[in-house]
Amino acid sequence: MGPRRPRGDDLPPDAALGRRRGQRARRAHVALILSAALVACEQTSLAPDAGLPDAGDGPGTCTELPSEGLWATFRVATTPVRHFRALLTRPAAIASALDGWARHTTPTIPMGELRCRAPVGWNCGWRWHQDPSSVEIVEAAIELCDGAPPITDADCDALSAFAEGLWCPWMAQLVELRDCRAGAACELVPR
Repeated sequence: MGPRRPRGDDLPPDAALGRRRGQRARRAHVALILSAALVACEQTSLAPDAGLPDAGDGPGTCTELPSEGLWATFRVATTPVRHFRALLTRPAAIASALDGWARHTTPTIPMGELRCRAPVGWNCGWRWHQDPSSVEIVEAAIELCDGAPPITDADCDALSAFAEGLWCPWMAQLVELRDCRAGAACELVPR
């Protein structure tokens, strides 16, 4: 038999404290991993209504194109990846988005007022949208308004109340921009 490994009560006080801290850190790490797995499971199980087109299929699934503004498609890195669309109608927001898109420096977070139980054809697959007159694309936002599209769809009213009506998904990435100001075709804005 080899030498006996000291237990917590056999160690000097400082060493025993360090061992307990290490055990707590490991437990906290395991809890964090389990929490992340639970969130991932929630995000995959909360899909848009089966009767609506899948929001992850791209712009071709939308039943209605906007008749004004810039139509922006965002990819959100959830599991599975989801897409949603926002419409920008304020002149300052349009100018900023076009300038950033052309220079490949576009901020990625669409921040705007959330409209629950108000599906629109241009945000296909979801029962909510951001108010086009309030949307702007920003570089940073407060954590309170963050949320993934499936979670927003499932609990829109609570999220809206908690974030004072704003929604700003931090994990959003602008992947397509279309200009709907010149006609119903909503021409793709080249990068």
